[in-house]
Amino acid sequence: MSKLHFWDEMVYLQNAQVICCGKTNYSELDYRPPLISLIFAGLFLLWHHIYAACLVTPFLNALGPVFLYFAGRLSVGRLPAVIAALLLTFSPFFVGVFPAGFVSDDTGNSVPTDSPALTLVSLAFWLMLRALNRETALRFA
Repeated sequence: MSKLHFWDEMVYLQNAQVICCGKTNYSELDYRPPLISLIFAGLFLLWHHIYAACLVTPFLNALGPVFLYFAGRLSVGRLPAVIAALLLTFSPFFVGVFPAGFVSDDTGNSVPTDSPALTLVSLAFWLMLRALNRETALRFA
């Protein structure tokens, strides 16, 4: 875990400070997606430390293959779902296995926003497949 973050990571953390704590020194809430900042802001209400975001991000990342497995099991079966979840689990983009000294600008350093977005897409896909299995208005909501 690191207290030093690159620009994009710091902007999401600063936006969380604006949301939860009323900091007004800098904000990019006008043109940044707010969901990860909202998650961080809720977390800052429980534990107001930069390490909180560094801990919740890997947790969100770990849920991605789980939701992909659930969605795959509903759509194509158990074995392909396991294979897809394992491929996602050990993919370099998702795990963050980069050569020493190289940090991708797209995936961030210790508070990446792309992998939690992939987790949320997997969750949405799984929930949609569950709603299609038993069609009720509540499930589609």
